[in-house]
Amino acid sequence: MIRILVIEDDPKNARLIKDILESRTCVVIEAGNGLSAMRIINDHIPDLIFIDMLLPGIDGITLAKLIKTSSRTNSIPIIALTEASMEGDGQRFIQAGCDACISKPFHIKDLIGVIKKHLKGVEQEDLGYSQ
Repeated sequence: MIRILVIEDDPKNARLIKDILESRTCVVIEAGNGLSAMRIINDHIPDLIFIDMLLPGIDGITLAKLIKTSSRTNSIPIIALTEASMEGDGQRFIQAGCDACISKPFHIKDLIGVIKKHLKGVEQEDLGYSQ
């Protein structure tokens, strides 16, 4: 089972992502802010993390940097979720440690594609999606 942490402060967005991923046999753990995400990561190291960049308290960039500086968690792929990207945002997210960026609204194939790309050995068919 693929364990994915979704860090999203908007309950509707979190629910949408969770429903999509759980319907594809992923185990989804949710956090609504950076502090709760750090507690979850310490207790249950996920296989992949989706982070909303605009979080209350610790923002997504700071959180990504924290995750990537720990030897326990620095190999976890981090995917930035952002609503309104400004020029240069994608590069800032990558420099902070994110492995990829998905703009909202997104398509199911975007989520599945990024999981396949960043988790070795996972095929789109394993996630219930084929081209």
